[in-house]
Amino acid sequence: MATTRRINPAALHALKEALVLAFWYKKDLRAFLTASLSRGELIAHLDWTDYKRAVVAQLVDSLAADQRRHFDALLTLLLSTADITDPSHLKRVEDGEKKYADAVAAL
Repeated sequence: MATTRRINPAALHALKEALVLAFWYKKDLRAFLTASLSRGELIAHLDWTDYKRAVVAQLVDSLAADQRRHFDALLTLLLSTADITDPSHLKRVEDGEKKYADAVAAL
């Protein structure tokens, strides 16, 4: 019997933090997630009226809960997030330099 590949829980925590900090607006986060994950149903079922941190947790936790089925999507999301090298769009929001520095550190 083949073993199921799994993402380390520490990496999942880092992924959540990076996604929360790399996007200030939920619409930008949603656009990134939609572009990163080719399966729109993973994004559509999220409660976009909730806080950004809760939306990210909902997505990552649901993917992580069934890694046998969602491993590829979770890995793609990790790699796409890691590819964000310069979230300079954050500099345009209030307290942008701090938000930018926090995002860079998380990424």
